Parts: sequence; C-alpha cells; structure tokens
Amino acid sequence: MNNDNEPDTFTKAKIYNQSRRLNFVYPDINSRWYAGFPAALVKEMASEELSYHAHDNTISTDLYNRNQKLREFMKITATDTFVDQNRKITTFVTAAEAYDYPIYTVMNHPETQTINIFDITNPEKGYKGRLPDDPRTDAIMWHTSMFMKNEALKSLENGNSFSTKEAAYQASIFK
Repeated sequence: MNNDNEPDTFTKAKIYNQSRRLNFVYPDINSRWYAGFPAALVKEMASEELSYHAHDNTISTDLYNRNQKLREFMKITATDTFVDQNRKITTFVTAAEAYDYPIYTVMNHPETQTINIFDITNPEKGYKGRLPDDPRTDAIMWHTSMFMKNEALKSLENGNSFSTKEAAYQASIFK
C-alpha cells in the first residue's frame, strides 16, 4: 500500500517476538477470515495473547479513517495498540478484508506460531522463543490454512487461467 503518491501509508511500530491479543472490531466477528473459527477460540484470541507478531510497520486506524479509498475497499476486522518509546499510543489495523474481493490482511503470523524461531544473529543464544506448546495456536494455524485453502479452491473452481475446472484441479496441490 505504500507508494510514491502516498508515502505516509505506514506507521512505524516495531513489534517483534511478541504474542498479542486481537481486538475484534465486530463483536459477532463479521469476517470471512474468522467465520470458520470456533467461537471459543475467537474469544480466547480476543482475551489472551495468542497472535504472534513480528513487523516494523502498521496502518494506523487514524490513517485508515482519513483514507477514503482504503475505507471503501477494506473493512477493519481487528485492531491492536502500540506504545512507542515516547509513550505515544497508536491503534493499528491487525486484520482487514476487502468488501468485494478475496483480499485479506493480517498483521500476525499464524504460520509461525507453532515453530521455534532461531536467532541467526546470536547462535549462542539459540532460539528466540515461541508460544508455549499450546493446542490453541495449533488451531489458529489450522483454521487459517483451511481458510486460505478454501479461498484458493474458489479461484480454481472458477477455472481461472485453466481451460476447465478439471484442469485447474489437476494442477492444484489440493487433490
């Protein structure tokens, strides 16, 4: 989203090796991404630090609210807050999805929640850490991967860039 015409799209927020909770914007989780998640897991994601973060930049909710194109294209489904070294609090988007397209964004890393992360800059230190061995983080990763698989299958079912649906299915990894 950062481009020459809008250079201030991102807000700096260094958040590394932290698990955080999600502040869902819609109490009923009006989101295609989280719709398949069990209600109990969504509740735990909102109340416990289960979402692993590792990033430098965010899109603040202030910027989202000021950017008409962004507001018309995507809805926010979850937020978080960041407190910088000067104690400035920034609320930022952690999950959003396009209204009319299968485009989604999340600021956490569900794909890395269940693996150890090795610190290559300090081999003596070894692992930087991970979430505790927790079936809930496994469930987050599983539901995320199932959602992505099902979204990809929708594209294949439409025969995108294949002569037939059968050809698309044969070329997929989902057989």
